[in-house]
Amino acid sequence: LAGDLCTVSFNPNDPASIEAAIQQINTTIDAKIIPWESNRLVKQVAEGMKEQYRKAIIEKAATARLKVDNE
Repeated sequence: LAGDLCTVSFNPNDPASIEAAIQQINTTIDAKIIPWESNRLVKQVAEGMKEQYRKAIIEKAATARLKVDNE
């Protein structure tokens, strides 16, 4: 799972756009682990990565909204 997975972009003011970015990450991770999908450890790592990316996207969206509000 090392290396770049993908690049996502989203509108921080559009919940559907944020959710689409999260789903894109999840789909990319799922595709990357197909050769090892029966390995429980790989699945656990993948789920952890999905959660980390989900949190990062939500945090970036919130930061972007706050930045606009403060300007």
